[in-house]
Amino acid sequence: MKIRVTALHDDDLAMVFEYDPDLVRVAQSVPGAKWSATRHAWLVPVNALVRDRVLSAPDLFVCDEAARARLELAEDLSLPPKDGGPACPRSNGWFVRAPFPHQRSAFERLRHVPRFLLADDMGLGKTKVLIDLIRDRGVRFGLVVCPLSAFYAWEDEWRTNTDGTKDPQLLPFRGTAAKRAKILDHAVDQVRIGRPTFLLTNYETMRVEAKGLRCCGFRAIVFDECHAVKEPRSKRTKVALDLIEGASSVFFASGTPAPNSPLDLFVPLQACGGFWRSRWEFESRYAEKKEQWAYGRSFLRIVGTRNLEELGRARAAVSIARTKEDVLDLPPKIRTFIEFDLSAKERKAYEAMRKECLYAWRELDPSVAFESVASSVMEQVHRLMEITSGYLRRRWSDGEERVEKIDGVSSKEAIAFELADGKPTVYFVSYRPTGASLVAALCAAKRRVGRVTGEETQDRSEILSSFSNGLLDDLVVNLRCAEGFTATRSQHAIFLERSWTPAVNLQAEDRLHRIGQTGTVTVHVLRAKDTIEERLDAVLNAKEKAIGLTLGEVARSL
Repeated sequence: MKIRVTALHDDDLAMVFEYDPDLVRVAQSVPGAKWSATRHAWLVPVNALVRDRVLSAPDLFVCDEAARARLELAEDLSLPPKDGGPACPRSNGWFVRAPFPHQRSAFERLRHVPRFLLADDMGLGKTKVLIDLIRDRGVRFGLVVCPLSAFYAWEDEWRTNTDGTKDPQLLPFRGTAAKRAKILDHAVDQVRIGRPTFLLTNYETMRVEAKGLRCCGFRAIVFDECHAVKEPRSKRTKVALDLIEGASSVFFASGTPAPNSPLDLFVPLQACGGFWRSRWEFESRYAEKKEQWAYGRSFLRIVGTRNLEELGRARAAVSIARTKEDVLDLPPKIRTFIEFDLSAKERKAYEAMRKECLYAWRELDPSVAFESVASSVMEQVHRLMEITSGYLRRRWSDGEERVEKIDGVSSKEAIAFELADGKPTVYFVSYRPTGASLVAALCAAKRRVGRVTGEETQDRSEILSSFSNGLLDDLVVNLRCAEGFTATRSQHAIFLERSWTPAVNLQAEDRLHRIGQTGTVTVHVLRAKDTIEERLDAVLNAKEKAIGLTLGEVARSL
């Protein structure tokens, strides 16, 4: 199978072929190659670099007469360029801060790839690689989209890895609507006077400001923690795909691009390679579906995945995905499950709630699709899990719902304090009452505690800086906020609760196990015996296994 090269009416050439991961990599190796979703082909400019690549490999490329004539007349641009030219590796002196070898390898491999997914493990320094690629491409106007929790990390990395006099400036795009309008106007003015500028915003602001951002014509766009746009039907994903339509460079980055299932890879893979004509075609190939009846109609519900090795090859064609074990000599990470018994009061409350849930679930109509009752079922599941953490929600006669502690100190808190043993520790929780109770208990024990839960009044960067500098003893982190920061001062993490999404838990663990860590990281996961937490672990193991087939050894071996 070969790539057909044809001449277009404009100055470009089109490379067309039936999908094959190996041919996708060949197409990407052609200098200046860019995927066109409208033409469903790879477009390349006509120059000597393309000429030398295409005409020197007749076993890979077949040119029509017009394409061959254009290539043979191409201007000779393949002379050795000065340092930093398109065909020459960057010297070490070009980097503002010297990269690690694995970062340098990723940088050189991705320099001429217009769209890609950088799926290295958390903690391998993806942000620095992206910033160096932005500097290398000389883009005048661009956009960086990341979770709000990663704002400070991006600002810090940008300051550290750019030359303020020559490289693009980074303007945070947030605040009130009026303030955002002023920032956008200022950014456009800066570009007009010749000052390269990038805007830094979060996914929610991107969605709200979609109209204004579309008019900017960004030439480079970065989606950090791109699993935030994994759902193709969501408004934020539609806005993101609309923004990249005219961009020459699009970078997707996430240590966990498939947080729940390999099917979550559709959006970044489609944006980078255009392998499938639609989401329906993608699901037909890789999703296991089962017919279900409800309201007298037949529905197809996704119950699993298939052809994961093939999906892994498609992923490998447009991305880099390396683990810490592949590229770094980090200390080990040890995950240990600690089982414990609920107290008598907690067990009594748990069994009462369990019976109430079972009664409610038996009353469900089996002919009704699960999606229509999922929210009420999950609310009851969350109440069961809250009891394992030592508190109970009650609805009072006035209709208000209140949270009550079952015991003075919950069984989980007692076990966690015993495991911490006075060492600097990062505690991870899922529920707000758990975090509030834990902070109060630690303060009562004369521990200096920082809280990263989304409710803190102090600037988050100050909290994290205080912990890194030894001014705080412990951190209590809500799993929703466990992105975009480093906590390598600690070597001990305790999960009082875990998320149903494997990627969220891995993101949290790797706040400690990343570049800069000097000791063995111990992760303790607390699990109440004979409770729904045991079922949660089984679900997480099944999800991790499915995701691993796509992002793990099968894909990396190609």
